[in-house]
Amino acid sequence: MEDVYLGVLPAAEPLHGFLARLLDLKEPVFDSYRLHPQMLLVRYQDRVSGTTVACKFFGRKLPTEGEKPDDEHFRKIMRKEESALEEMRLLGFDLPPVRVVRTLGRNEALEFLLVEEFVDGPHLDVYLRGAPQVWEQMSQFLTYHGVLAEASVLDRNFRNQVLEQQKTAGEQYPEINMAAIFQSFLTPDRRRKPTRKAIELAQLFRSLSIRRLQLFPDSLPALEALAGVPLALVSDAQRCWLEPAMKRLGLEHHFPVRVVSSDYGFRKPDSRLFEKALAELGVAPEQAVYIGDSPYRDAYGAQRAGLVGCWVRRHEPFEAADVMVSPDLTFPTLVHFVEWYHRQL
Repeated sequence: MEDVYLGVLPAAEPLHGFLARLLDLKEPVFDSYRLHPQMLLVRYQDRVSGTTVACKFFGRKLPTEGEKPDDEHFRKIMRKEESALEEMRLLGFDLPPVRVVRTLGRNEALEFLLVEEFVDGPHLDVYLRGAPQVWEQMSQFLTYHGVLAEASVLDRNFRNQVLEQQKTAGEQYPEINMAAIFQSFLTPDRRRKPTRKAIELAQLFRSLSIRRLQLFPDSLPALEALAGVPLALVSDAQRCWLEPAMKRLGLEHHFPVRVVSSDYGFRKPDSRLFEKALAELGVAPEQAVYIGDSPYRDAYGAQRAGLVGCWVRRHEPFEAADVMVSPDLTFPTLVHFVEWYHRQL
């Protein structure tokens, strides 16, 4: 089914205001297109910025026979969808050209609305074809290590391990450890520290699933302009993936201090990650500034630790939580940030 044009979303509609705030757009004009013949799945595209999102209205979805839909019913299926999307992203298909759908926001007052990143058909097809192939290849490789398991079993076990780690972490912002998950594929003792073999399995998984690894054009010029300035990296990442990637991209010598979420079991915006970086640098919060591409995870996380929290605005739309915070400073590129930094000296 091709997209069916529905017209312009009236500015007086509550949905218009909600999307404008969520996406940080000023006076947007949203063209609307229906994407699905049965359920109400609509694409909204701003004529000015080109920002496009997909909106699912669960409250207007026709119930199946025998169902008695109520608020809790729609709330449950909306949250189930949100959870499922987050699990999909954990598989590692999260870099261009494959853009796995992510939840941007929700509004239960607007017909149980779930706003998602819009991904066109061809990109989704790449994901749907790619994920099973990854587990097929992992299944074949594991046979050389004495592990006989079908691809579907590995996929299911992986998802269960991810959920278990998140539930048992006891953290507000839990982080998983991929090496530990793959260690559980090799031995039933989940308390065992990941072996070199488990780390290599996690790296194989990443190499099979990643589609592109490259720097933004402004990254190296900005880092070179900061030569001599003590720098630390605070990353929501897997240590076993980050270190080889940094070496390949030539970033190792720029960041002598690297604080990685998988080492601790919690993610940004947890202030403890930033505090650990400050401690290793030997500087006080008021002596440091932090910049990242997420208003919530980076700028807000840094602010919680007492730093100046800056945002490099690389993309739209944003995560749902981004609209609830205010970075101290916003820059279009890292080069602009470096220019500002040098003016402060």
